[in-house]
Amino acid sequence: MTLHNFDDGERFAALSLDKLAEIGVSLTAGSNFEDYRMLLKEARPDHILGDPFEPRLHDLNPTNAFWMIGRNSAGHIIHTQAMRMIETGGVSLGEYLRFNFRDFPPSGVDIDLERSRFRAGPGVSRVFGTACYHGEYWIGGEPGEFRGTGLSSLLGRYAFWEAMNRWDPDNVFAFMQKEVVCKGFAARHAYLHMQPGALRWFLTGVDTPIEGYLTYMDRADMRFVLEMPAAEEKLRAQAA
Repeated sequence: MTLHNFDDGERFAALSLDKLAEIGVSLTAGSNFEDYRMLLKEARPDHILGDPFEPRLHDLNPTNAFWMIGRNSAGHIIHTQAMRMIETGGVSLGEYLRFNFRDFPPSGVDIDLERSRFRAGPGVSRVFGTACYHGEYWIGGEPGEFRGTGLSSLLGRYAFWEAMNRWDPDNVFAFMQKEVVCKGFAARHAYLHMQPGALRWFLTGVDTPIEGYLTYMDRADMRFVLEMPAAEEKLRAQAA
C-alpha cells in the first residue's frame, strides 16, 4: 500500500512545505545525477559525489533514484540528500550488506576495503524486502541560520515521504558515523532503529577505524513517523 491516498502523510507533506516556505527554503528534486554533480560543485565544491550515487557506476533513473536540494531565500543551496533503491536478491538486509557494504563507502577518503568490516545485528537480519538507501545528507547555510526551526527533522522525514510515494519500499537504511549519531542526528531524522558497531572503516595507513552505525526502518515505521501527532504539533508550534 502506497501513501498516495494516505491522509496523515498528505497532511505532513503539506505542513512540511508550508513550514519550509515560512523559513525561506525551497526544494527541488531530480533523478539526473550528472545534474546533481554540477549542483554539488556549486554548493559543496570540496565534496565528492559518493559511489552509491555515482552515475558512472550505476544506472540511476526516476525508477530507482532521486536527489533533493534545498535553497534559502537568497537562492543559495543549503541542503542536499539522495535516495536509491537497492536490489537485495531476496536475502535479508543484514545478509545483503554483509557481502555488499563496500559499495557504500564514505565519500572523499581513502578506504582500505580489505580491512574494513560490517557486522549485521539480529534486528537487521530479520529485515527483508525492497530496500532504499539514504545518503548525501547535508545542511549548510550561515551559522545559526536555521537553529530552532526543526529543519533537519523536517527534511529527513520529507525524504521518507518522497520515497514512499515514488517506490513504496519495504525498508530504508543509512550509514552514519558514530560521532554524528551520538549528537542526536539519527533521532532528529526519526530513524527508529540504530545498530551500533555495524561498520568499521579503516583508512589506508591508519590503524584506528571509523566506527559507523546502521540506521533503518521498515514501511510501518515510516508510516508511524509521518503519522505522529507530536511531529505535526511541533511544526505548528514553531510556525506560530
